[in-house]
Parts: sequence; structure tokens; C-alpha cells
Amino acid sequence: MRKPMLRALIAFLVLAAGAAALWAIPLVDVPVTGKKLFIKDNVKPEKRRAIYLSKDKSFSTAGMDPTVNGAQFFFIGQSPSQFRQFLMPAIGWTEKKKPGQFVYKDKDQVNGPIVAAALKDGIVKVVMNGAGMTFALRGVAGGQGPITADVFVTGSSAFNICTTFPGMQGKVKTNDPDKGVYLAVDAEPATMSCTSIVD
Repeated sequence: MRKPMLRALIAFLVLAAGAAALWAIPLVDVPVTGKKLFIKDNVKPEKRRAIYLSKDKSFSTAGMDPTVNGAQFFFIGQSPSQFRQFLMPAIGWTEKKKPGQFVYKDKDQVNGPIVAAALKDGIVKVVMNGAGMTFALRGVAGGQGPITADVFVTGSSAFNICTTFPGMQGKVKTNDPDKGVYLAVDAEPATMSCTSIVD
């Protein structure tokens, strides 16, 4: 995703919210540690699955509110063909009794393959199932390279929350291009800004 595309997305969301000035929404990078990234690109589309989980204790949802404009989730691999965007509309988000704790549910996949997500202090989680999970792993020569998982959400600012797996300190547990399975754990926060990674 190029920066102009990201800026255009921000502009669209701000207009949708009825804001007066597009430039008033800054873009904030939020690199976080990654507990797990699991992707299963099964030959049977209905058996595809992906889970992104961060348990970064420093992560805060301050300023974020996906109940207004929703959120988006991105997978970014090493080639243009490995860029995937998934929507989480505002209608699927609810704020829990504790302020700043948000959950997304779409078990019937009305809005896409993401069935559940959470943005809470110390937690970022996205779960997707089925044919709409279109990040291809099968047949990747030499196995899958680094993958960035990125959640884009607005509020008082526009936030890019991201982790690149496996990073320098994380581990790749499974990288099987024949079965289409990738599992990486314990990635440190990205040293580059999230915007630079997806730029």
C-alpha cells in the first residue's frame, strides 16, 4: 500500500465522519510486539484460517474508536501479490463497559472473512476463516518470507498498529509452502514505522 493510498483512505474516513478539515487527522504509528501469527492457506477454501495476536503490555487504545468508522486489517508480504486488505465495518464493533475496550464480531461473515477482533489495552487480535482469507502461501518458492500484520483504525488520529513476523528476535515455528501453513511467534516491535513498512 502506497502512502498516497493510505492518505486517501484517511481522507475518505474523515469525510464520512463529517470532519471539517482532512489535514487535522494525523497518522500515528503504533509498532507492537507479536505473540502469534498463524495462517493456513488450505487447498479447501472453507478450511482457510488466520490469527494475529499481540499481547503488548504497552499498547493503549487511547484516542481510538472503531465504532465510528470501523477498522481495516492488512497482510503485507514481500511482493505486491501478497498485499491483502480486509474490512471491519463500524457496525460490527462494540465498546465494552470499560471505556476503550472494543470487540468486533461477524460470525456469519457478512462483511468479509474476519469473524472476531479485539482492541483492548494490551491486546490486539484478529481472527478470520474461510474462502475470503486470500493470503496465498501454497507454492511460495523457498517458503514464506516476513509478513506484516497491520490494523488501521481512526479516532482522534489515524492509527497504524503493526507487527512484522518473525522480526529479528521472533521464531518461525512452521513454514510449509506445500501445505500452505505459516506460524511465527514472539516478534519484537518493528524498528521501522508501520507506515514505512506498508509504504
